[in-house]
Amino acid sequence: MTIILLVLQNIYPLMAQNSVEGRDFKPGNIAYVAGISSEEFVDFAPVVSPDGKTMLFESNRGNGWKLFESKLNANGFWSAPNPMESINNFGKRNDLIGGPSLSYDGNYLYFFAYFLYKGTSEDIYVSKRGANGWETPEKLGAPINTNAFEGFPSISPDNRTLYFIRENEAHPVDANTGEPCFVIHKSVKDYDGRWSEPEALPAQINMGCERSPKIMSDGKTLLFSSIRKGGIGGFDIYQTRLNDQGEWAEPILIEGLNTDADDLSPSITAAGDEMFFLQDYVIVKSQVPSGFGPLKTMTLEGHVKNTETGLPVTTDIEIINKTTGETISYITTDGPDGWYSIVLTAGTLYQVNFYNEGQEPLSFVYDLTDLTENKKETRTIAIEADRAIII
Repeated sequence: MTIILLVLQNIYPLMAQNSVEGRDFKPGNIAYVAGISSEEFVDFAPVVSPDGKTMLFESNRGNGWKLFESKLNANGFWSAPNPMESINNFGKRNDLIGGPSLSYDGNYLYFFAYFLYKGTSEDIYVSKRGANGWETPEKLGAPINTNAFEGFPSISPDNRTLYFIRENEAHPVDANTGEPCFVIHKSVKDYDGRWSEPEALPAQINMGCERSPKIMSDGKTLLFSSIRKGGIGGFDIYQTRLNDQGEWAEPILIEGLNTDADDLSPSITAAGDEMFFLQDYVIVKSQVPSGFGPLKTMTLEGHVKNTETGLPVTTDIEIINKTTGETISYITTDGPDGWYSIVLTAGTLYQVNFYNEGQEPLSFVYDLTDLTENKKETRTIAIEADRAIII
């Protein structure tokens, strides 16, 4: 535990004395986030909802490290950050709660925490969205959590692949910078809800000192921070992408963003046009440089409800590669209002089936083989006694 505490002291530097005013952020397209960027507090691990209207992050604005939330209003201004009390109050006064990751359907919040008297190390938790807000967090348990450090989770668009970091036992500290080093892992959830044994991503990603994995809206593009040969200085932000054969490309340094300071925790909206990240431990924003960011996607969203009662209906949604017949993903709408959100990536012919017990599936076909721009389709699926219809 002593080693972990020393690691955390280095992850969370005492930056409150560093004023935002007058700091020279380069290049010039990088800007402060009005209403959030702070010269008084240290903020960390920003994550933006797919629609770009909600930002979650951790901060020392309260007692210890806790989660905060800000909303983008109609005039384009971010609200003053508010503590996420339903999560923060689960712990004690000085517990560590950080590294938030919001699922793309908005129904699940992943984060890591060290709760006093609730464990012996930092573990990953998940909270489900209920009718009255975020419900009591649950620890994911084995095989994801161990007696060592697990943190900074990032959940894929289909809620089935979790990326996160563990301490690099073989290379715990970078020799040149003194920064603590981590290894990026992933775990896949099967259709019975069981997480697989985590595996480290390949060597071209895990060079020895990595942090901040973020999987994008296409489920294939991964951003992360790394200290490695060819970088500009400190942690720099890189991008890699999963191909159709399940292989990760050689990571590319994102041009136009990185500096000789630490550049960490990248988060891109589903539209792929704006990035929020940490630069020298202050939250900043930038347009995504050309050639980077997620592939084009089509988002399908809406509600599934009973036509007689108006109440939400739990529905299974199957996403199929219509060309190969392979089931790509299987999703259950189990939110408090029947909300669903599905992200389909360019380059594939899809069939989407909505299943309800005792009924024939309601099916849609989407040809995205030549998709060149992001699209969104909103549909309410109404469940009648013997069929499902669109309204």
